[in-house]
Amino acid sequence: MQRVRDLGRNLRQNFLKVKRRIDCLDRLGQQPQVSFAHIHPRRRVRFAIVVAAYEWILALHITGAFLLLGGGVLAAIVSLLARGRSKPSEIAALLGIARFAVPLVGLGAIITLTLGLCLIARDDEFRFSAAWIILAIVLWVAAMAAGGIGGKADKETRLLAEKLASTGDQPSIELDARLRDTKSLALNWGSGVLVIVILALMVWKPGQ
Repeated sequence: MQRVRDLGRNLRQNFLKVKRRIDCLDRLGQQPQVSFAHIHPRRRVRFAIVVAAYEWILALHITGAFLLLGGGVLAAIVSLLARGRSKPSEIAALLGIARFAVPLVGLGAIITLTLGLCLIARDDEFRFSAAWIILAIVLWVAAMAAGGIGGKADKETRLLAEKLASTGDQPSIELDARLRDTKSLALNWGSGVLVIVILALMVWKPGQ
């Protein structure tokens, strides 16, 4: 009988030892799960914020490109229409519309450059030393300089048209010569071509 009792006692002790080991292993298995539960959601939220910020910057960058291109197209259209008119009042009215293109071009140019640089800094795929990025920045500076000089000449032409419109509104050889000035046209159209080239570089990223 004593041997049976001792055997039962040993079985119970062995069972308790095994149970304690199982409980210990269960706790060890649960610890990583608890820690991951605390870490992963934060990482997911941080990743989501980074992605969302990048997408917003990209969307605004594209919006800036459309403003830049749209303002340039508007200025080109009214310039062409003005050259087809002879009365100073009509010319002044058309060139007056072109004034609305100036803030569009300026705002679009600033947004495109600033946010474009932000995108490059945030994306490991791009480098500031890339040839297409350097070329795009150089062309951006050239386009803004040409557009600024050409825009100043257009403003002087508009002021002359307004002056002539208030003093008889008769066709003027001087006004017509200003509208067809080759230097001014080359600067304005050259600026537009450079903008198109910049947009092409942004889309295709040659050599990337």
